[in-house]
Amino acid sequence: MSSKNTIQNKAVEILEREPEGLRNTELVESILAELPSANRNTICGTLVGLVRERATEIIKPARGLFLHAQYAEDGTVVSIPDTSPYEEKFHKPFADWLVEILEECTKAISLGRKYFGANMGYA
Repeated sequence: MSSKNTIQNKAVEILEREPEGLRNTELVESILAELPSANRNTICGTLVGLVRERATEIIKPARGLFLHAQYAEDGTVVSIPDTSPYEEKFHKPFADWLVEILEECTKAISLGRKYFGANMGYA
């Protein structure tokens, strides 16, 4: 049985040897080959948070593709953009559109920013 930290370390080690990066499935198979006692589901679960927890070492330049940061084209770490400013600009006009243009609602308020613990949209 391999721990989360062991799996993350192995993933980083494997990606250091792969300048083109690896797809999710390829990375899982590579980890399984080098850590045969590891559980496939544990590996998959660990890879979900890999970029977040090892942001200085691992990036995801495309969906499902893991790449070691040393191989980033411009040498910088790519991060996931924060969409909250867009979200804030979108909610109020959308609420107005629902009421005034579409006339599907008598009242709509903007609730964004995870008002109820999850981004619920409108009520």
